[in-house]
Amino acid sequence: DDLGFDAENYNSFYFAVELIGLPEVRLAQTNINTLAAGTLTSDFNLNGIVYPVNTDLTTDFEMKATDLTVYWQLLDTVVGLDLGVTGRYMDGSVAVTDGTLDDSVDYSLIVPLGFLRARFDLPFSGWYLEGDSHLVGYEGDSFSDSAIKLGWQTESLADFGLNLGYRRMSLKVDDLDGFYADLDISGPFATATFHF
Repeated sequence: DDLGFDAENYNSFYFAVELIGLPEVRLAQTNINTLAAGTLTSDFNLNGIVYPVNTDLTTDFEMKATDLTVYWQLLDTVVGLDLGVTGRYMDGSVAVTDGTLDDSVDYSLIVPLGFLRARFDLPFSGWYLEGDSHLVGYEGDSFSDSAIKLGWQTESLADFGLNLGYRRMSLKVDDLDGFYADLDISGPFATATFHF
């Protein structure tokens, strides 16, 4: 908020393979690219350059997060429960300017995460409530990416579905291979799914 970020549209997609008797695999990607302008209410440090309070700063933020999740289906009845692990590769850049000084930094990191998903079939044909979370915490660093959604899916050989939900991604890192961050991105989303 201090950097002037406001509502933006982002895109995300996933592809999952579920085979009987084997762990299930999901590949997902989220892309964020946004430009913001604001007046600093506190000092901001990027790559060793400090921009003091009351500086008018323009920030260009880019992030791509790619997940590989391996999970096991523990329940598959009216209540569904999945448990697994995720490897998330994040890369991108942050560039800032105050009209005089310009600086940018590229970053990349791999984050191991636990994965949990629960689904409840509602007593209306095809409707369900689902929540999932990727999370990890270690020595004060933490990362979480959670979503809750209401969905509807046809019940045929090739299922089509729609979801409405809310997602929140939070990252707090203090010197992970020289990377520092305190990031919180959240908002509503809509998705279409195709299952065969």
